[in-house]
Amino acid sequence: MITIKRIVKDRCSARYTQTNNHQYHHYSLGLEIFIILRVHFQKKFRLVSTPFNNKHIMKHLFLIIVILCSLSGISQPKLKKVKTHYPDGTLKGVYHVQKSNQNIKEGNYKGFYLDRMQMEGPYQNNQRNGKWTFYHWNEQKSCEGEYSNGSMDGIWQFYSEEGQIKTSAYYSNGYRDSIAIYDHNGTFLYTNKYFRYKKEGDRWYYQNGNIESERIPTADTNIYIEKEYFHTGQLHSEIIYKDKNPYTVIHTYNINGNAIDGGNLKEGTGEIIRYYLPESDHHSDTLVIKFIQKATKSHLDGRCFLFHKDGKIASQEFYKNGILIASKGFDSKGKQIFEHKFDGINYPKVLTKIGTIMPLMDIQPRFPTGDNGRLKFLMRCIKYPEFAKSQGISGTLYFSFVVEITGELSDFNILKGVHPTIDNEALHAVKMMPNWEPGEAINEGPARVRFSMPIKFTL
Repeated sequence: MITIKRIVKDRCSARYTQTNNHQYHHYSLGLEIFIILRVHFQKKFRLVSTPFNNKHIMKHLFLIIVILCSLSGISQPKLKKVKTHYPDGTLKGVYHVQKSNQNIKEGNYKGFYLDRMQMEGPYQNNQRNGKWTFYHWNEQKSCEGEYSNGSMDGIWQFYSEEGQIKTSAYYSNGYRDSIAIYDHNGTFLYTNKYFRYKKEGDRWYYQNGNIESERIPTADTNIYIEKEYFHTGQLHSEIIYKDKNPYTVIHTYNINGNAIDGGNLKEGTGEIIRYYLPESDHHSDTLVIKFIQKATKSHLDGRCFLFHKDGKIASQEFYKNGILIASKGFDSKGKQIFEHKFDGINYPKVLTKIGTIMPLMDIQPRFPTGDNGRLKFLMRCIKYPEFAKSQGISGTLYFSFVVEITGELSDFNILKGVHPTIDNEALHAVKMMPNWEPGEAINEGPARVRFSMPIKFTL
């Protein structure tokens, strides 16, 4: 009977990937179980194969199979095909939903922009499961890999617009565990390792089973203590967080348990120093500084530094009361690669909290048809709200959103609004944008990037 269980499991798992052929699956499932049960009955009761015995067995087995197939049919959701479109009428997505709950996607999904494929892959009970493929604007593969219960899992490959492999990353439960970097010819360069392996509650674990970090709650729900450990189990740092931001540095240690400088941050004011944790086979007392930040009342203030893993400076930023005033970036060889000054007009004045670190980008994310294409898309999508027009309301609002490593957009925020009618109209248009070309961080490969942009409404 173990064989029957295995067949039922195999057929049920295949049901969602071939929903158009579910009648075939039900029939083949019943036929295989019928044959096995018939043989099982004959062996168990030592029945001789006679016309009477065969007829008697088949009569009862037929009833069993009808019941099994009926139950199998009940578990198969009835689906409805859905097509979505952009405001200009071009196709955006094709997928199926459950008729009983049209918020739940099932089966294969295909996403488009200007009739070009952007992504495709299967859903199961509204979660991504199985192989997904994402595409560049020229329809070359951008990346592909497996999802498990909605999270990236296993090996993912990332490609250039010419089809050359750039990065190979391994994910576990949605979190990157290691990454291999290649040059423009596809030649392997180096590997970066990440230690976060699994999460249980408020604890992260290394692959060797030791705790990587943990959050300890306090009586105040806005305050918790975060402890970070080396792979050996030695405590590295203990910091009090308030409103999800570093508030007070308590202790900082090296891998041998000796106290080192972690900064003098106290109640949101002072300096904080964070370090790169060493590789699993590294036991040196010396740690490489990851960043140095200064803060006043939990907002960045003064000169802050971010470093490469080899200790060379990666960026230098200057803040005033939480507002970024200027920044410089350097590659791993020390060459300056950018310098920006921010006046708060072309860039929104957004207060930056201490502990906020954005990756040093080698390639910035972009709209598939460039900045001009983005402006044209938004102009087609946005309609000036009648109420705002009648009341003479105008102004510039600022948005931010995250461009995921697959190019998908998430975590939309209005940084500075104008009026609810204008804000909602602009937010709807921004959420309608297709996948972007994802960004890449120096020495890190594909990276999630928060992107900010203004939208101006004038009468």
